[in-house]
Amino acid sequence: MSTSINNPMVAFSLSGRDAQAESEVAAILAALPLDHLARRAFARGRTTIDITNHLRDRPDLGHGLMSVCWDHYRRQSPRMRHPSPRAH
Repeated sequence: MSTSINNPMVAFSLSGRDAQAESEVAAILAALPLDHLARRAFARGRTTIDITNHLRDRPDLGHGLMSVCWDHYRRQSPRMRHPSPRAH
């Protein structure tokens, strides 16, 4: 069985964020105290997925980060930006 079926997160790169995603993640994490592990992970350049591991007590923020991650994927994926029209 393919790992992309077991883990859909491997379907796209987790390596980075564009400028828009950076600012969105920073805005979400601004709700946390300065010394929170998630903010420190962000400052160290950790991936968005890694940062969510520090937000088990804040699922609202974790969901927001996952939305940022998916939005970044949609911006980066040509297939998601320009869906092909279906032939009828």
